[in-house]
Amino acid sequence: MTDLCNTSPNDFTIVHFCLEKEKFQEILFPDRIKSREDPALCALGENLCLTRLHNDSRRDFEVWYMTNNGTSYSWSKMLTVPSVHCGRCLRPVSFMKNGDILFLRFKGEFVVYNSKRHKLEEVKVAGLEAPLYFNWVVPYFESLFSPKS
Repeated sequence: MTDLCNTSPNDFTIVHFCLEKEKFQEILFPDRIKSREDPALCALGENLCLTRLHNDSRRDFEVWYMTNNGTSYSWSKMLTVPSVHCGRCLRPVSFMKNGDILFLRFKGEFVVYNSKRHKLEEVKVAGLEAPLYFNWVVPYFESLFSPKS
């Protein structure tokens, strides 16, 4: 379980609860991400990710992912989508087999970030021709893990 809390005007911390050790841990955001850039947490594959929209004239949209080497957590920038006009409206949903990333955009539209062309491409989904207003799409994975009773 993770939660996002604001520790100071410019820094965010993730409060992580480890089910195995039954302990809380704080994980800082990358130094380059500030609260004014409207970061958002999400899960992408098996990684905790965050997205941010630059508040400068370029309007770049970034996706960062967190890794755990067993003793510590670290953040790496996965990709930067240049000149996004509605970055806050993009939410990562899933990795594609070819390395592209599927995003949900406002009004239920799906787009794929084409990693070879470095651009967003609209995806047509049969049965979703009319705009639908999804709040969130969550990939589901079965697990045999069970918390301690």
